Amino acid sequence: MLLSIVGMTIILGTVRCHGSSNDSQAVATSIVNNNGMGYELVQAGLDAINFKIQQEFMRSMEYQQRLEAEIEDLRRTVLRSESSVTRDVAMLLNDTRNIRRKQNIQPTTQILKDFVLQLLTERPPGINHTSSMELLESEEFPKTCSDVGVKSGGVYRIKPQSKPFDVYCETEGWTVIQRRFNGSVDFYRGWKDYENGFGDFNGEMWLGLSKIYQLVSLKPHELHIRLMDFDGKTVVAHYDNFQVAGPGDKYRLINLGKYKGDAGDSLVFSNNMTFTTLDQDNDEWDRNCAVEYHGGWWFKNCHHGNLNGEYLLKGDGWKGVYWNTFRGLNYSLKESRIMIRARNL
Repeated sequence: MLLSIVGMTIILGTVRCHGSSNDSQAVATSIVNNNGMGYELVQAGLDAINFKIQQEFMRSMEYQQRLEAEIEDLRRTVLRSESSVTRDVAMLLNDTRNIRRKQNIQPTTQILKDFVLQLLTERPPGINHTSSMELLESEEFPKTCSDVGVKSGGVYRIKPQSKPFDVYCETEGWTVIQRRFNGSVDFYRGWKDYENGFGDFNGEMWLGLSKIYQLVSLKPHELHIRLMDFDGKTVVAHYDNFQVAGPGDKYRLINLGKYKGDAGDSLVFSNNMTFTTLDQDNDEWDRNCAVEYHGGWWFKNCHHGNLNGEYLLKGDGWKGVYWNTFRGLNYSLKESRIMIRARNL
């Protein structure tokens, strides 16, 4: 009976949409009078609804499966990315640890070597330690900064001849032998200081005549001088064959080679001259040029360029850091840097 009523309702609704009220009454009367036929109609409607529901359910299941597949693909992509990032981070951390380990080992090793050498030299007489000393000093070191192959400036230990020593290496194989820029180091010094070197590798410094001689006597070197005035103008003087004699000849400036640059050649005046300091007068003047100009140099009588003179902050003065062909002998420069490099023959 309930199915008949539902079927009648569906049919009546259909008739209302498409026919007159008389038609509706006729259909209703037909349904009431024909219960069997009304049931079939209702059953057909329910079957159609059920089929529609099943179609929608299947579509939703397919959509859910596609969505789950896409989520799984995304999850795998994220996992692969996380794995790759984790691997890259691990490699970076490992490389960083290796770099730090090498940075820590190198100075520590050198400190230990210096300490052992000191202990060996302080051992009591009669104990043979020559072989130990030779063993320690026989370690391979680069001969010059050109052999170091640095990509940025820094302090390195080299061994051009018998004993190793520290130098400041610039890029492209240059060895810094003099640097001035703020007057923090006094260059008015005696022979021993100029022979052995003084100052700070990371500040103002003079490498030392004995070390310069060891380098240039090993192989031919070129000389590069960079100057700056207090206006910020920078010029260079370059010589292609820099040679210095040994201590027996007072580190005479033997040769300079060919000059090129925009600073002018103010060093040729000192060519073939021995080195003079406040306590060793080796120049050709009747007085001591080093005392007169407050710094050691290859003076003649006296100079056309003296980059080891007194540092003057205002630029003016006749005892300063001079390069005659750049700003004259009455202008003291702000910065100077002298470098040498082994020539490629």
